[in-house]
Amino acid sequence: MLGRPKLEAKLRDYFGNAVQVLSCRPDSLRLPFTTQSGVRVKLNVQADVHPNLQYIISGPVYADVDSVTLYSVEDLPHTLKFVSTEPIVKSDLRDTMRYEVRVKPIAGVRIIPDVVTVTVPVEPLISKKRKISIEVTNRPDDRNLITFPSKIEISYLVPMSAYNDDYPVKAYVDYRQARSSVKKLPVTLSALPSVYHNLSFAPDSVEYIIESVK
Repeated sequence: MLGRPKLEAKLRDYFGNAVQVLSCRPDSLRLPFTTQSGVRVKLNVQADVHPNLQYIISGPVYADVDSVTLYSVEDLPHTLKFVSTEPIVKSDLRDTMRYEVRVKPIAGVRIIPDVVTVTVPVEPLISKKRKISIEVTNRPDDRNLITFPSKIEISYLVPMSAYNDDYPVKAYVDYRQARSSVKKLPVTLSALPSVYHNLSFAPDSVEYIIESVK
């Protein structure tokens, strides 16, 4: 507790001894402090962010620090393992953004730092096309199935940073679906890379012939 006499003494030290202090408000200050070392806890970023239709959140939303230090006169609860930022709610983002965000306060606790910089990484989506060969599954050793055409064209959107990376995508037809009454076989794709968006392909079915293997 810093009482009135000490406050007046501090004011005279600041303004000079020639100053007469008639009154000061408040007339006392309560300054809690602790000699205990701080407790380091994880910082969670609370964010509800959405890009424009032609863009993507291209990575995790993160703060410039991953943890903060808590100081308190009282012992901190053992269950207090993390703190969170105030919520960030943004939409229609078209570029990487950085926001100054407060850490949610806790009564009786000093948080350092109590303001952090949160980065929301955003990238444009670029249209791309490529051709991939059709593979035949479940083909017996004594038979060969030839498709017409032998390749399909896939179209998709990809983040600009991944435009030059051709992640593996495979196209298949199933030999077991071939029948004399079936003139075309449907084409199926393998699992798609997570960076590909709005993928389509053509043709979605192909003609074929079956040959004996000598």
